[in-house]
Amino acid sequence: MSPELSKDTAYRLLSDSQRQHLLSLLSQDGQGRIDGLAREIAAREKDIRPKNVSEKTQQRITISLIHNHLPRLAEHNIVSYDQDSKRVVLMDVFGELETNLSDHTDDDSALYQLFPDY
Repeated sequence: MSPELSKDTAYRLLSDSQRQHLLSLLSQDGQGRIDGLAREIAAREKDIRPKNVSEKTQQRITISLIHNHLPRLAEHNIVSYDQDSKRVVLMDVFGELETNLSDHTDDDSALYQLFPDY
């Protein structure tokens, strides 16, 4: 069982736009492949279609996910990922993260803009 997420931890985890995009994407399907998620994140950042994302940009974001964002989120059991299978799964703790932020903000609309389908 994971320790409860503090408000500061929740905001720190969501302070990065790539992590925001990652969690938003995972909240739709619950899981994804690292390379596909990287392509989607790049497309969102550049406001282009995923098929137009360059290999170099996708690789840069894949590296960032593997070495930065996924370990941070996994440390708090928000995601689980396997580098061998390249699969990322959104864990139940994400609901705690969402609840924590909802309980500590006067305007939930910002949170629901990030995660409209959750």
